[in-house]
Amino acid sequence: MSYKSYLPAIMVVLILILIGCGERKKVDVEAEKTKIDSVITAFNSAVEQQDWETLSKYVSDDWTHYSHLGTKWSIDEMRGFFAQHIKDHTINLSNKKIEISESGDLAWATFDENTSLTFDGNPANINAIFTAIFKNQNGEWEMVHLHRSAEKPPMDTTSTVTTK
Repeated sequence: MSYKSYLPAIMVVLILILIGCGERKKVDVEAEKTKIDSVITAFNSAVEQQDWETLSKYVSDDWTHYSHLGTKWSIDEMRGFFAQHIKDHTINLSNKKIEISESGDLAWATFDENTSLTFDGNPANINAIFTAIFKNQNGEWEMVHLHRSAEKPPMDTTSTVTTK
């Protein structure tokens, strides 16, 4: 067999190697982390102010939130719970850690929260930890999932949100 019979296979292999060695999209990790931090800050500010329309701008259409009560909440369910129980809400975040996937289209963050609020007319101070997952949609980061774990039950945990 002559080398000419192997030429098409060699060409295919060379093309695949060249494609694999091509320039990949470079992600400016620090800039993307800053954008995600801004989303976290804006999201928490909207929660604090009970501004559900603004909050919806920072989450995906299929956003999920799992609470320390063992419930899955939509924005409407959060709105109902807050309207019924929460007043004078102040959120302080700390220990933010943000990681971005190598592809630059997924990210996750963990952070601690200290919240002062009035729950059913009683002052409360709540410490919680969060995990959030983000996806990059056309250059904009949106939260797709949020999980909250309270350090200790801040209230009567028999109060739950009725889900659909």
